[in-house]
Amino acid sequence: TIKLGADIDLASQEWTPIHFSGSGAVFDGQGHTISNLSIQNQSLSRCGLFGSVGSSVTVSNLTLRDVNVLGDYSVGAIAGSLYDERWYDGRVESPHIINCSVIDGTVEGNEQVGGFIGFASSGSQILHCISNVTVIGDFSVGGFIGDGGGIIHSCTVTSSITGSNVVGGLIGYAGE
Repeated sequence: TIKLGADIDLASQEWTPIHFSGSGAVFDGQGHTISNLSIQNQSLSRCGLFGSVGSSVTVSNLTLRDVNVLGDYSVGAIAGSLYDERWYDGRVESPHIINCSVIDGTVEGNEQVGGFIGFASSGSQILHCISNVTVIGDFSVGGFIGDGGGIIHSCTVTSSITGSNVVGGLIGYAGE
């Protein structure tokens, strides 16, 4: 379990996405804000604060403010991708994003570009979250999620979206 103990300002720092996995792993922002997240790499896939968030992981109670994220594929402010793990006995373990916000800034990429999440697997659960950024992409571009879906409950999207193909206010492409 990781608990954020204070607000963090990443001004003038180039961020390298964290790939966060592990059964039962937790990142609790405890209501704090990370400001000025900057990733500027047009060839980077799975791009965001978290490059990817694995099954059985929970990210909660966090605000990102004034983001500037530029990547290639699976690009989102909170995470580039959320993925499930499917077991041979039929169990599915999924990631959870709860009570998180992305306020102000730009998220830009080529494919699977979302203001909040680039790609979300079908079992992902995203609850009580907000996306209010400018989103720019070519294919599968959404104000909240670029590609995928899962369970989205009590979320708000007020993002500005620009895209070429398969563009949506909430989700760019909702098939899996």
